[in-house]
Amino acid sequence: FSAMAIHRKVFFIGNSYTFTNSMPDMLKNFALAKGDTVTWAMSAPGGYTFNQHTTNSTTLSGITSQPWDIIVLQEQSQLPSFSPAQVATDVYPYAQWLDSTINEQDSCIETMFMMTWGRKNGDAANCPSYPVICTYAGMQLRLRQSYTEMAFDNHASISPVGAAWKVVVDSFPAID
Repeated sequence: FSAMAIHRKVFFIGNSYTFTNSMPDMLKNFALAKGDTVTWAMSAPGGYTFNQHTTNSTTLSGITSQPWDIIVLQEQSQLPSFSPAQVATDVYPYAQWLDSTINEQDSCIETMFMMTWGRKNGDAANCPSYPVICTYAGMQLRLRQSYTEMAFDNHASISPVGAAWKVVVDSFPAID
């Protein structure tokens, strides 16, 4: 390790988009490759929403369990892609509540919203009620807009995972 090595403590709040393929371990391995270290913990029950996390004892005790450097927030995969009015009701208040709870714990903790990625063929189940999300491109655009707004409104950071995935999809369309 170099004298400039960085150690970060990161708590992940999300669902299967966070725990599948052990995204926290991927981050830890990326850091190790650069000579840095990451200690992490996670509250990520399958399908969970920000609303559900506001009353989840694992999430709430995790926020207060130690002095985190970063707390990553990842919403349920479909909700942020819905219409702006629905997202304003079903997502933003809970994102704000989680961010406020984090800041009440320690104002030095960085809240980071992890932008998710659209589904390969859009959101077929919700497409009839909101045609914008009938395609990958439309769903990804709505996710990007919602996560960007969440980060802006909460003076938080954003991890543009979904935007990076769109670059891959656009650049290498043969990847399935």
